[in-house]
Amino acid sequence: MKIGKERIKGFVMKPLASGTMYYGWEPSPAERKAGWKSMKIEAEDLGRAIEAARKRNEEVVNWREGGAKPAAVKRYNAPQTWGAVLDRYEREKLPALAANSRRVDQTQLNLLREWAGKHPLAWITRARVRKLRNEVCPQADAVPGLIREGVRDIPGHNPAFKLLSKGREVWSWWNDHPENGRSVANPFERFGLPKPPARDQLWDYDAEVAFVASAGTLGWHSIGFALELANVWGQREADILNVRAANWREVTLAELDMQRDLHAALASPTGPDAGKAMGFGIVQRKTRARNAVPIAGEMRERVELLIAAARKRVLACKAAGQVVPIGATNLIVRDFTGDKWRGRDMTGEPWSQRDFIEKFGIIRAHAAAQAREQGNEDLAERLEGLEFRDARRTCVTRLANLGMSVPTIAAVTGHSIKTVERIIETYLVRTAAQAGRGMVALLGAARDRKERKESQA
Repeated sequence: MKIGKERIKGFVMKPLASGTMYYGWEPSPAERKAGWKSMKIEAEDLGRAIEAARKRNEEVVNWREGGAKPAAVKRYNAPQTWGAVLDRYEREKLPALAANSRRVDQTQLNLLREWAGKHPLAWITRARVRKLRNEVCPQADAVPGLIREGVRDIPGHNPAFKLLSKGREVWSWWNDHPENGRSVANPFERFGLPKPPARDQLWDYDAEVAFVASAGTLGWHSIGFALELANVWGQREADILNVRAANWREVTLAELDMQRDLHAALASPTGPDAGKAMGFGIVQRKTRARNAVPIAGEMRERVELLIAAARKRVLACKAAGQVVPIGATNLIVRDFTGDKWRGRDMTGEPWSQRDFIEKFGIIRAHAAAQAREQGNEDLAERLEGLEFRDARRTCVTRLANLGMSVPTIAAVTGHSIKTVERIIETYLVRTAAQAGRGMVALLGAARDRKERKESQA
């Protein structure tokens, strides 16, 4: 009831036949369900009645905050908001993820929180999830048909799928949480949007050469080398950019299963580790999987030069009496870029992900422009569709096209056997080289059968 300018929750007053006033307090439906009862207020005047109603409201507030309550009243259970669940997920799940995965997940959680963080879980329905889907991807209902027609990069498709998939994951996680006493149907299930088709872009050799050339022209040799190393080694961008001199180590004969011919092929007759097989040993930042792979030939020589440069940077810091900065021994560092941070020249420092991606895009655009100037529109279009992450798929595909076994590919890239099989099935582009080998095999088999038949005649 509103008294003057003040609204007093639950307070009621009405005239009686006796000519006096009845004062009372009434609980809300939820409060009544929890055990709160209607209360008659015995008061001589309105002021004292209002004071009694305020006191009862204070008791209700205290109850809602987990404080004392009448014996007949049930413990208050605050309605669970979507934002509270997201906060819990963020605290309990995100710390275990690698930095890049954490950033990706955090973006999705922030969007879900902005959408419905203040609402109780009951507010989130399948209809509202579908509405969110359509807001992010206006063509959502047409997506399955467009994919069947070969259309890619449908506006909003990938963001909507990632967002709703994360919502489904969080809801499922909360349903299984030991502190959640009430599991309810997941409104994010079957949100009516197929998984975006896997990228099938590969770094063809001519595209790689063009990119590396442009990187050199623009003075960012380190980015060109990063791409070449990724195409050979098949690691993620974060792992490539964080390779350090300390990751370079000897690969022993025992590690090569005592295969002396293999050791001889990997060993270098020159350089600081002449006669030894050398390679990288890392723990992948995303999966924490250990990966060790030998490096040989020209790539080894280039790695050794970068290691020498990294050690020189460390010695220069020590000679100048300076603290050796974090990342001083990284092999892939900023070339002279003119970039500054708080007035400090950043040349020789590790690349940040943002700056690396920015410069990568500039190099790619330059390479595509050069291809067009030379009349090679096909190469230009392929370059424009490529990203650094495609190098990981390229490495797997190149090894598969060379006839390498799944275990061999897994040993190079650090994937599990099952993951390599899935990558090959999903990403391996059916190239002309593959078709050519198959055709040669078929024709060869047909020729052999014909020769056998003729010899038997």
